[in-house]
Amino acid sequence: MVETMKRILMCSQQFSAGGISRVVHSLREALIRNGYSVEVMAPSYPACEEADIPIPSLNMPGLIGSLSFWELATRMAERRKDHYDLIMMHHPVLLSGKSFNLSNNAIFTFHGTYYGYAQAYHLYKLGFYGPYYDLATMIERRLLNKLSDNQRSRIVVTGVSPSTISELRANGYADVAHFVPNAMPNIGEIISKKRARNRLSRSTYLRFDDDDRVLLSVGRIDPQKQPLLIPSLFSEIVKGNSDVKLVIVGEGSLSHRLQKLLKAYNNAFYLGFVPQEWLHLIYSCADAYISLSCCEGLPNCVLEAAAHGLPLILSEILAHRWIISERIGHGILVDSFNPKKDADKASALLESSSDVPYYPDYNATKLSWDKIAETYLRLGEV
Repeated sequence: MVETMKRILMCSQQFSAGGISRVVHSLREALIRNGYSVEVMAPSYPACEEADIPIPSLNMPGLIGSLSFWELATRMAERRKDHYDLIMMHHPVLLSGKSFNLSNNAIFTFHGTYYGYAQAYHLYKLGFYGPYYDLATMIERRLLNKLSDNQRSRIVVTGVSPSTISELRANGYADVAHFVPNAMPNIGEIISKKRARNRLSRSTYLRFDDDDRVLLSVGRIDPQKQPLLIPSLFSEIVKGNSDVKLVIVGEGSLSHRLQKLLKAYNNAFYLGFVPQEWLHLIYSCADAYISLSCCEGLPNCVLEAAAHGLPLILSEILAHRWIISERIGHGILVDSFNPKKDADKASALLESSSDVPYYPDYNATKLSWDKIAETYLRLGEV
């Protein structure tokens, strides 16, 4: 008798763009390599044409759009439960739990929490979004309380970092949350720094001399990433080394303010959004990577930088501390509130950075997508 291929349903509101999208695509490919049939349920936006099951949710950002998607997705998943051996829900932080009734094996993976965002916004005084995140935290708490009370459920809860696990507990999840990190990205072809810079100069206006030290930042230009602190730290670094160049990639609500700050520096470049195929070249031409974020689940851009062998300059938050302590990447931690205090440490790291990238053994062993897929399958009892 031929064994029927087991089927998995993956639900993700962010399937078309961003870090969670790259995670879902990579995990899906790993599950298929493990011999499973995998379908994806995603919003029916034009950008999500790859979804196998489109959900006609409201095309609105934030709370309203997320709530509508997750409520409809859970209802449809429950109706189709006999078609699947496992249902995987990625980042269901705005599922209210009112229609929550999944009766077959399911995994809820949290890539961060709104509780964490709310704490960061209040602690770091990031702006006027505090009430928004407070409301989202209440909705998230309702779901976590529901998950805690659902004793007969076969639902497994996972978080991608120690900080995510602690935030789930702090916001009301009383059962065991399993730590399953995202894998290190596969960077494919390894390109030398000199070759990467030459190739990048043909595609952009960026020109780097052989002696230049390039400090790189990639990610959303939003308040919780604290991108406006990067120029202030950079100004201290260049006082002792005029060959340092700063390159920032990304877009977001603070893009215009960041551009204004960078106009004061001849050796700082803001690229905004760049095509995905450029990112490999940009990482490969850099000498160090910087992230001063005050709130992260497990930052994919930092993992990408570590996979490219770049030394890391990271704010001292729990997710970043884990990356350094576990030797996933190597580098330094700087003060999350006032990174300028640690400018000497950052300068020393840049000056000592080698042309030979650092590729940790951890990369190929514990944090491959095939290993992560096996962990999810084991937790889901598939």
